[in-house]
Amino acid sequence: MNFLEREFPAMVPRYERLYTRKYPPTAYRKEVQGMVRALQQRYGLMRRQEVDSPAAAELDEMQSPEQVGFAW
Repeated sequence: MNFLEREFPAMVPRYERLYTRKYPPTAYRKEVQGMVRALQQRYGLMRRQEVDSPAAAELDEMQSPEQVGFAW
């Protein structure tokens, strides 16, 4: 909170309203989740579950460039 008070004092009242508890209100969380989903779709980003899946690891290995060594 010190950072917000120092760098972005105008944001403090809204932050305090949103985070009176451990998590923000459900409506706000859903709004943010919707924005994240839209950005994932627009830019072809994978969801966390997809990134952690074995299929994603295989895809990553297939797409990663081969590390070459130097013959000194």
